[in-house]
Amino acid sequence: MFGVATPYAAELVETCRRLEVAFNSVNNLGEKGLKLPRLVNDIDLESGPCVVAPSGSGARAASVEAAFALGVRRFANLLDPTSTIASSTELGCGNYVNSLVSIGSNSELGCHININRSSSIGHNNEIGSFCSIGPGAILCGNVKLGTGTFIGAGAIILPGLSIGANVTIGAGTIVTSNVPDGSFLIGNPGRVTGKTADWDYLESCPVC
Repeated sequence: MFGVATPYAAELVETCRRLEVAFNSVNNLGEKGLKLPRLVNDIDLESGPCVVAPSGSGARAASVEAAFALGVRRFANLLDPTSTIASSTELGCGNYVNSLVSIGSNSELGCHININRSSSIGHNNEIGSFCSIGPGAILCGNVKLGTGTFIGAGAIILPGLSIGANVTIGAGTIVTSNVPDGSFLIGNPGRVTGKTADWDYLESCPVC
């Protein structure tokens, strides 16, 4: 487990405990504001595959890049046992699915995606690498998310919509139309009210 700079890392710890999976070799990778110092240990690349902890899309991409530079070549999917994932769903590597998440049939997920607790991902969705989906968010069927997009807590994306790369959708927003790259969206119905910062991180998984 890498990039332990926020309390969110404790969620991954709880998932490992529910799975009865041993975890170790946690390192902070130089991030500031360490909240969980007890988790920081020396890096041991022989201990098994790794998963990156930060919840923000940009922070997670930066940590993946740093982990790769340190020699990490295997990233694990960490899937909470309380979640339901359709057998026809395709997963990349390094994804974290928190508790009580539901992922429908024939969806495709990239790499290093964080899906927070109680979110619902419908059928035939395509989710780009480094996306973050907040607690209780709902993606209806046939939704497409671009790389690095952030979906806030409780947001709803209606069926068949295409959301661009590096988009931020605010908590509780209801998205009723397609959203271009780099947009900041809030409201009901969702309205573009600004632009997000330029995406300066990895655009794809360095391993895959």
